[in-house]
Amino acid sequence: MLHIESTYDRWSADIFDGGGHLVATFTGSDCIDLTFLPTGTYFLRVRTKGGTAGTKLIKR
Repeated sequence: MLHIESTYDRWSADIFDGGGHLVATFTGSDCIDLTFLPTGTYFLRVRTKGGTAGTKLIKR
């Protein structure tokens, strides 16, 4: 599970695999279930009205 805290009510999160392909998109939940993802390295991009942030995500 991935927990996202934001001061904005509306946000969206995209998860990309190592090849840059979009794997999943989520909107507005405090918790994202990542159990469907196989082990690996991903990139997480979170977008709000205030801007966009990204980080590497490692699923073990």
